[in-house]
Amino acid sequence: MSQRARFEAWAKRPPREWNVRISGTKEAWPGSYWSYPVQCAWEAWQAACPDGWQAVPFEPIEDQIEAGCEATGECERLGECHRDCDCSSVPKVYRAMLSAAPKPGDV
Repeated sequence: MSQRARFEAWAKRPPREWNVRISGTKEAWPGSYWSYPVQCAWEAWQAACPDGWQAVPFEPIEDQIEAGCEATGECERLGECHRDCDCSSVPKVYRAMLSAAPKPGDV
């Protein structure tokens, strides 16, 4: 799902239920949302998570740990995925990568 599709799904849900109509090519601001508040919300959304970026939780969730264990082969070595225990390096690597990642304002 694209950023715009995620934004529009969020904008249409209660309590917002916003009109997400986009201006046509012959209108003053083609490609922008017809409603100024919706356009402002969309621009804020993009600033918070620009193209090429993805919002992720600070701490890995169970599915992320399991995927990491499978990708590194730790599940096979350990016999099963142990999630966030000391025997798995995945949560530690995840946290280290997040702490070293640039912030949107840094680039």
